[in-house]
Amino acid sequence: MFGDMKELSLKMINASSPYDVMMVDSNTYRFVTDYGVEIAISFDLDDLLEHCEAYMFNITNVNKHRSPRDMKVRDTVIAIIDNFFETNEFALLYICETGDRKQVLRNRLFDSWFAYANGKEQYVIMVANIQDLEGVNNYAAMILRKDNPNFVDYGQVLNRSAKIFFGHVLHSEKPGFDRRRKEDHVRPKTIKRV
Repeated sequence: MFGDMKELSLKMINASSPYDVMMVDSNTYRFVTDYGVEIAISFDLDDLLEHCEAYMFNITNVNKHRSPRDMKVRDTVIAIIDNFFETNEFALLYICETGDRKQVLRNRLFDSWFAYANGKEQYVIMVANIQDLEGVNNYAAMILRKDNPNFVDYGQVLNRSAKIFFGHVLHSEKPGFDRRRKEDHVRPKTIKRV
């Protein structure tokens, strides 16, 4: 289960990505949008899940230019994530930035990107909404390929980690649950790819 992240294939990414993706280093990739926004995508080894290797997925607006709703960004990010999972068997984690209080919007946007990627049903995403002591909602998720040989282990470790860090077990919800509920939860969702 353990090992280094394998380098992604720029050839494969750029074959399906509307934007030209460049490699900065083995775990960081960049592209520039039609609007001049420079986006960096990085994968950082994360130790949140004890005994399971996972990488934190980060999206950064490098030059801080305002970005309109650009579907080509979504398609480029999905191409990068697809290639991550084609070459690696690790879990992918993401946590929405809370510093500017736009975490709800970020979560909704990322959620919609994966809802759009709806063909092969090859991924499962477990989304958590956890309220911290200051009352701020924190959105996090773990994405896995359904055929990951350690799929069950990852789910158990995620719940164990949530219990350690947040004092309770995260609950899996049935499809169609109400996103506006205040309870803390993890929602498994099948991700489809066109």
